[in-house]
Amino acid sequence: MKLPKTAQNYVYLFKKFGKGWPTITQTLSQFGLTPNQSKVYLALLELGEAKVQEIAKKARVLRTTTYEILEQLKNIGVIAMYNRQNARIYMAEPPRMLE
Repeated sequence: MKLPKTAQNYVYLFKKFGKGWPTITQTLSQFGLTPNQSKVYLALLELGEAKVQEIAKKARVLRTTTYEILEQLKNIGVIAMYNRQNARIYMAEPPRMLE
């Protein structure tokens, strides 16, 4: 049985970086991500793909700040964005992209 994409991302992160979000967040900071960028990226990994409001809620970051962070993450190349029915949908690139 193949794991869903979100579960595969978690398995990869746990194998690569250890167990527990503090360790993963610390590791993401080694790749140059700020704490809020890490929160948004991890929330998006968990959601799979989502609108800004959903990401902000999951990451517990203000929606207006989330817009800025998503743009930063898109410029770094760890997330992608596309339009669906006049709405921006964001999705995280696999964690392997950080290597």
